[in-house]
Amino acid sequence: EKILLQKVMGALGQLTPRQRLIFVLKHQEGMTYEEIARVVGCSTGTAKKAVARALKKLREQLQLNSETDERVPCVV
Repeated sequence: EKILLQKVMGALGQLTPRQRLIFVLKHQEGMTYEEIARVVGCSTGTAKKAVARALKKLREQLQLNSETDERVPCVV
């Protein structure tokens, strides 16, 4: 588990600060896209796109296939 956590933290480090913030707000804080949009100062659509892009980058960094049942674990 420690190795997986290190991989996840390394992958999160590859995101831009804004992508990382939006990802954490969504997946760790459990905020809605509307709440994220208000906090970050963007549209709801932009918040959704940012989360999708962050997930794509994380999957690439962690070498996860989006078509499998593998999930990016939430870091708490």
